Amino acid sequence: MILTRNTIFIIVLSWLVVFELMHDVRGSFAFLPSTAQSDIDALRSLYDGTNGPHWSWHTPITNISAIWNFSAPTVNPCGGWQGVFCEAVSTTEGRVAGLVLDKYNITGTIPAGLQPLSFLNNLGLGSNNLHGTIPSFLCAMRNLSYLDLGINQLTGAFPACFLQSESSNIFSLYLGMNLLHGVLPNVTTQKNISILNFQSNFFSGRIPPSWKHLPRLQTFFVANNLLSGPIELFSHMKHMRYLSLSQNIFTGTLPASLGELEELRDMYLHENYFWGSIPCAWSNFTDLYYFSMYENSLTGTLCSSFSRWEHAEVLTVDDNYLTGTLPPEFSKMPELQQLTVYFNIFSGTVPPEYSQLTKLQLFLVQENALHGNLDGVFNSTLQKYLQTVDVSMNAFTGRLPSEVFTDALLSFSAFQTCFDGSIPEDVCNARSLETLVLDGVTSYCAKNIWPGVPDSPQYSHPVKRGAPECIWQLPNITTLHLSSNDLSGTIPNLPSYGNLTNLDLSFNRFVGTIPMTLQNWTQLMTLNLKNNRLVGEISGMSQLHYTRSASEPGISLSLSNNRLSGIIPLEILHALYIDIVDGNLFTCSSHHQPPYSDPNSANYVCASNMLDISLFCFMSAGLLLLLCIVLGLIIVHRQYQAYAESPDVEASASDRAPLHAAEQPRDGVGLAALWAIYQRSNDTVYLTERWEQLAPRSDEATAFNWQTRTQRQLTRMTLSLLYWRRIVVETREAPDDRYLRRHAFLTQFLRSVKVLRQITVYLCLFVVLVTVPLYDFMKQHYGTYTSQFRWLISGAFFSGYEPAVAVLLLWFLTLVLTVYLIDRDIPPLVTEGGAPGGKAADSSLADALAGRSNNFWANFRFNSSDTFQSSASRASSSLAFASQESFAEGDKVAPLPPPRSSSDTGSSNSNSNNSKQSRSALRQTIFQATLTLTETVKTSADYWRRPSVWISIVALFLNIVVVVAIKAGFIYLLISSQTTFSFKVLIEMGLATVDLTWSAILVPVIVNRLPRKRATGRMLLKTCMLYFNSIFAPCVVIAVVDTSCFNGLFVKASQVEEQFHIRYCYLLNQNDPQQCASYKSFTTTRYYTPLFIYNYDCYSTIVTNYIPIFLISYTTLTLFVPLVSAFVMTRDRPWTLFQVLPAVYKADSVHCADPWLSSAASTAPAVAAKAPSVAEVVSRLHDPPPVAAHRFADSDVSGAPISIASASPPPLLAPRVDSTASSDGWT
Repeated sequence: MILTRNTIFIIVLSWLVVFELMHDVRGSFAFLPSTAQSDIDALRSLYDGTNGPHWSWHTPITNISAIWNFSAPTVNPCGGWQGVFCEAVSTTEGRVAGLVLDKYNITGTIPAGLQPLSFLNNLGLGSNNLHGTIPSFLCAMRNLSYLDLGINQLTGAFPACFLQSESSNIFSLYLGMNLLHGVLPNVTTQKNISILNFQSNFFSGRIPPSWKHLPRLQTFFVANNLLSGPIELFSHMKHMRYLSLSQNIFTGTLPASLGELEELRDMYLHENYFWGSIPCAWSNFTDLYYFSMYENSLTGTLCSSFSRWEHAEVLTVDDNYLTGTLPPEFSKMPELQQLTVYFNIFSGTVPPEYSQLTKLQLFLVQENALHGNLDGVFNSTLQKYLQTVDVSMNAFTGRLPSEVFTDALLSFSAFQTCFDGSIPEDVCNARSLETLVLDGVTSYCAKNIWPGVPDSPQYSHPVKRGAPECIWQLPNITTLHLSSNDLSGTIPNLPSYGNLTNLDLSFNRFVGTIPMTLQNWTQLMTLNLKNNRLVGEISGMSQLHYTRSASEPGISLSLSNNRLSGIIPLEILHALYIDIVDGNLFTCSSHHQPPYSDPNSANYVCASNMLDISLFCFMSAGLLLLLCIVLGLIIVHRQYQAYAESPDVEASASDRAPLHAAEQPRDGVGLAALWAIYQRSNDTVYLTERWEQLAPRSDEATAFNWQTRTQRQLTRMTLSLLYWRRIVVETREAPDDRYLRRHAFLTQFLRSVKVLRQITVYLCLFVVLVTVPLYDFMKQHYGTYTSQFRWLISGAFFSGYEPAVAVLLLWFLTLVLTVYLIDRDIPPLVTEGGAPGGKAADSSLADALAGRSNNFWANFRFNSSDTFQSSASRASSSLAFASQESFAEGDKVAPLPPPRSSSDTGSSNSNSNNSKQSRSALRQTIFQATLTLTETVKTSADYWRRPSVWISIVALFLNIVVVVAIKAGFIYLLISSQTTFSFKVLIEMGLATVDLTWSAILVPVIVNRLPRKRATGRMLLKTCMLYFNSIFAPCVVIAVVDTSCFNGLFVKASQVEEQFHIRYCYLLNQNDPQQCASYKSFTTTRYYTPLFIYNYDCYSTIVTNYIPIFLISYTTLTLFVPLVSAFVMTRDRPWTLFQVLPAVYKADSVHCADPWLSSAASTAPAVAAKAPSVAEVVSRLHDPPPVAAHRFADSDVSGAPISIASASPPPLLAPRVDSTASSDGWT
């Protein structure tokens, strides 16, 4: 801005000097009949040496402004040639005194042929294409007073002869905007130079002290060089008027002696390295018009005495370290038009006296420490020329100043302030307003979300009442920024948006669609709508002007983190400055792809593509499994046909009696043999003998090949499964309750599986008949995305209170239905002598398994003593009963009778004669409650003293740390903008594998190895770990890491860069001061940190990011677990499965009702905790003990013996005994 003004000033000054010099030349404007031949030859050498035929002649071309023509019959440059001014030496002859050829496209070097122009006193060759060095003969031209060689490509050093030669009488020397370099020469003789301009070159070093011998110097422009050192020498130049030292490397403090330059009018010292304060002695600049000190390292305060600058029009001290308050005395500067003090540390309030600055046009105080309100600072009546105001990044409070919005206002900025958050309706009074920047008008006083934490995210209160609708109808508005204000509502759909080119509504809560008129508004150069709740499609944006190279103008489009969907227009595919895909749900095809320049295009998942991939994996797994089954059946059928033709099969088919090993055909292995075994699967004796026939042999490795060994192992495994199946069938069909209690764990597990299967069917029907139609209805009114693709019936893609209530109600009904079915159909585990219900409760399991109605809550017996017991006390009621019995047996305290029922209590209260008995009963009740509470506290204390409890807590804590660390790393890579789509698929596969390995294998292995833990405790710990690993951990990690969720609560948002143009009047019309003669504009770049505003997209983000991982995990689980289990069983190492199987597959010596199992727990050999065998499990569950065999040898009602009790089950697998393990290590 300053450089442009200097250039204009120099050009105007140059022409003034030219006319002033020409005014003293006799006959200079008279046309002479002839020109001296020496001058003609000099001009010919200039024309020929600088590509004269290609000069750019000025128009119009007339007789007094003719083109140079050396081929004419009469060559007379003084007869009206362009740029030639002559001095008459006689009545018939003239000499060239002035040669001004600015902007004639003169190319080449300065020819030496100009030297004969002895009368030349003005040479102007500026703004051409001259190169080479400045010739020294110019110094020898004694009459040369004005030399303009600026704005060329001249090189070399500064011509020292102008400052050292006695023959040089130069008065004005303009060498600016060339390629000159080197140090400045010394002044050896006193010169009368008045104007010296060599700005925008590459001169370096210090200004020689001898330059103080230029006492007549009035204009000194050396801006934009590499000069350094102090500037005290300029205090000797008493006639200095225009001093420009800006954009150099001058250092030191500002000398107070410069205050003696009383004639100084313009002073440019900006963009240097001055430090210290501005001397108050400079208040002597009473004729100062322009004072520029921005971008230095100045400190201190502004002197109030500067108010003596009564003629000052421009005062710029921005971008320093100035402190203190703004002097109210500046209001006494009546001509002040521009006051810019931004980027400092000014504090206090803005003086209300500034409302008296009637000619103020530009007022910039942004980025200081100012506070207070702005009431009375502006006066709409007096300040009729106020055009640009910026009060951003200060702690201003109160309301936005409505007085500033007048007809003359062109630009107003107030982002990141502490205003009360309301945008006044008076803003619409500024009919000429072009730029309105109100980003985060309440955010400067935002509070830390986490107090005391460095770089904590912040929050602030939203803008009240939103933005006035009339803002959109301002006729001249070009830039509208309202970001980070937590505004709500919709973007108005107008038939026209006037001159709007720059719109920023990011980080708000705008809803609805993007109006089609705005999508088609081709004048837009910036459209930033990211981080809102906008829905709909962007198909209408195909008409906008996009750029495909950095040199072309085009729109900058930001729409990320909304709820947009549909297809992406083809025109955006190759465009630059695009950020639209992140946080939206666009679809893709071979033509419609994410824009290449979008920062998230490489890792963007289009629509529901990742879900599609996971569903394809699930479907492929199902098809693969189905294919294996079909192939297996085909092979079985073929082999069975071959097996059925053999005579051994006919013999075995005619005799269903148990076959001995010697009677079996061949080896009795193969798929056909398995089919034959399955046909007799109900015969336990047959299964036992067949298993014994195929028992492992010592020479098995040498007697059979690997295929036969594999078939034998497969046959043994099949026999084991069929035997267990028969156990299950007979268990469910057994009429004897004792038999059911004998296999309590197995029956409980089978019953639970059946009920869970029923619950799954009920829930599927509920989803199909109720949930899906309701979701489809709600999607039409509350859907967050216009196109939801495969997420159509997901509750995660709704918005509003109504769908929230509906979804929560559906979930509640589902939960109630599930709990009710579990409570109704799954009885509590009750075994003989092992449940606190005695014989009365023993029949509940038998009743349930026999199909009789059972309801736990209906059978729950509530006595009056439970009135004062909490839920924890009821759980330990047996302890209280035991305490009463111990008191009774010791005869120390009589056993307390149970409290009377409420009816009895009511009767006793009605009878006044029984008051003593009532008080006695009350005391007994209180004592009973106290005793129960004491026992409960004691039980709780004993519980927390158990080592197993702390072992479980440590294991759970370590599991949480490991799982969160692993999933945080995976999910961070999953949502990172640097992750490509292919790599994202691999990450999801890897995370699914980690989930499967950790949760399905490692967690059970770790829990099963924990010492001093009972089976129920292990099951509870596994359940907690699996719930955390599979559901809670990924949800928390995604919510914390993803920017669409709560990442802004923990990580401070990165700064946002915004640019906008500011235009103001630079020169008023002298005839009509209310009209502007010349405007200037500049582009400003600002940075601000957005506050945290939750846009309610976290739920859908979690669903879209983690449901594919769930599907891939369980797809792998569907194939992985059966295949690995079969492989392990065929390797003769089935005991390894018990490292991960739940305790329901094992016998529990503590809870099992079988007396043999209770005695065997203390007498049987110790079994390794790491390797419990199937044989031992089966034998403990099903073999009747010798001492109690008579209990299970009873007959049923018909007199037939129970087959399982009468038949000894085969030892299906050889036990693995470890004498060093504890007796309960496998429990």
